[in-house]
Amino acid sequence: MVKYNGYTYSASYTTGKKIRWRCSTHQHQSCPATIHTIDDFIVAVNKAHNHHPKLDFSDLEYVMSNKGNVMIKHQGYMYHIKRGREGPKKMWRCSRHNTFHCKATLITIGEEYFQRKYDHNH
Repeated sequence: MVKYNGYTYSASYTTGKKIRWRCSTHQHQSCPATIHTIDDFIVAVNKAHNHHPKLDFSDLEYVMSNKGNVMIKHQGYMYHIKRGREGPKKMWRCSRHNTFHCKATLITIGEEYFQRKYDHNH
């Protein structure tokens, strides 16, 4: 597995020292993007991705609010769970949603980050 510019790639085939890597979403989203490496150096980047890169959520942290509610802290922003969400898939809204009409949301499935929608407007 190779990570480059926020995208992950899986080895497709090897010829000598040259390895062709396909976007890891190729099978699910038919992404045409590829890179080529020789001796662990990227020598070619081909075709554009047909999707946004997965974001790095290694700093995502579950915290408790002053009222005892579970929240998510990520890159200095706080998110609270959207009401009415049962089951493993949860949508988290920016805690400034009401104040700034911020549409930024995170989606988690179980304890794993799944997706971010919208940028913060503040």
